[in-house]
Amino acid sequence: MKVTFAFQFNKMIVDPKITPIPKLHGYLLGAIGPRPIAFASTIDKDGNPNLSPFSFFNVFSANPPIAIFSPARRGRDNTTKHTYENVKAHGEVVINVVTHAMVEQMSLSSTEYPLGTNEYELTINSINNIELHELNAELFDKVVGPGNAKTVEEFRTKISLDLENYLKGDTEKKLRRDIHDKLLERQKLNLPDEFIKRWLLEQGAQNPEKPISQEDIDREYADYSRMLKVQLIESQIAKQNDIKVEFTDIQARVKENIKAQFASFGQGEVEDSMLDQFAQNFLQKEEEVRKVYDQLLDERLTDYYKNAVKLQEKEVTFDEFVKLASTKAGKGKFMDQVSNLLKF
Repeated sequence: MKVTFAFQFNKMIVDPKITPIPKLHGYLLGAIGPRPIAFASTIDKDGNPNLSPFSFFNVFSANPPIAIFSPARRGRDNTTKHTYENVKAHGEVVINVVTHAMVEQMSLSSTEYPLGTNEYELTINSINNIELHELNAELFDKVVGPGNAKTVEEFRTKISLDLENYLKGDTEKKLRRDIHDKLLERQKLNLPDEFIKRWLLEQGAQNPEKPISQEDIDREYADYSRMLKVQLIESQIAKQNDIKVEFTDIQARVKENIKAQFASFGQGEVEDSMLDQFAQNFLQKEEEVRKVYDQLLDERLTDYYKNAVKLQEKEVTFDEFVKLASTKAGKGKFMDQVSNLLKF
């Protein structure tokens, strides 16, 4: 394999097979810049904190949210670094981003210290107390934007609308979950559970990259069985009521999402040619297309349910709503791996 780098008008070809690792490392460092530097803090098996900087680091995805850093092996002896060993031992790491104010400390922490060395030094420069702000124009402008609220009543109304919009997605999920409970209660589907479990185990054995173990099935089959029953019922509801998602619908939603992402970065309007190119690249990914399809189908089924059933509204406090909205089945590794085995 050959790697081509382009620097302004100059071009060079690097063959990783014959290029010494230190030189290849330098090429890679210079090819992409400036790059953020991750300050990875971990704890070893004996409880000692460790802090190390990594320049092979960036954000890779928003859905799901993924940040990746690479604790490469030591160049001099090919041994693993303390950060990697600590993450393996605990499965946890805290990623901080290096700022200019801590460049010197970052450089010092990159030194190779003996295992177990505490690289933290905590200095308390000040302690701040939080006090309630007076309900006045200064607060209104800071929270909801200049001129958007002039009285306490307008301020409270604006805050209520913002919270309502913010919580709308969780409200929809709670509604769907309640509807699914009623559908399962009325339909009472019986699945050939033992057969499905054997089939899942066989399918998992054929995929060494994402195997499914008997332990995975025992732990998460109840959630998978529920998901499968809901899919079977809703596929019939969609068929009987002509609820469809066309490819053009998926294209339109993908473009909407891309526009929203650019807007969040302050990019403003996106040229149609660029938007089409991004959308075309996205639509090559079958798994991502499936996610958009499922999202659109969920939305259309929810709209159908709202018109077809009588909804009972109940007023609850914010804390009560958070508790209700968070009471749902988790989606673990097993559910992630089998969610695309059956397609409707």
